[in-house]
Amino acid sequence: MVSVNHHFVSSTNLENESLGPFQLQESLTEEKFVDFAPLEKREQDDGYSYSAEDFFLKTDKENNIVSLSAGRLPVETSSGLNTGDTLKKARLIYGDKYYTYREMGLGQASVYIDRDQRYKLTIWSTDDTTVSNMWLSRY
Repeated sequence: MVSVNHHFVSSTNLENESLGPFQLQESLTEEKFVDFAPLEKREQDDGYSYSAEDFFLKTDKENNIVSLSAGRLPVETSSGLNTGDTLKKARLIYGDKYYTYREMGLGQASVYIDRDQRYKLTIWSTDDTTVSNMWLSRY
């Protein structure tokens, strides 16, 4: 079922979801960067951001991960979804409890919410059939 926004969509369990070797709320360690080097690190008011090609990671001041995103890089979720997979596969993995919206330049977003963990998984598609980018974040 498609709902208007995250206040009206049912919760999906994303507690153990990760993007590649990175999981929300875990402390960021340099060993996990091996496959993503070189990463550009930037200090921000509320933490740090790291980026390489189309991979992006953000931490809080304590260096705990608060958001991740990946596009063309072959980074799979812990549930087995990768960019280039179909949205149909995403629905088989995560179910039908999501809402959608469109954003110019990014395409259509399918958003899953985990209310208990306060996690959000956004799956982007520029052609309405194929996963082009994935964002995992706290809200």
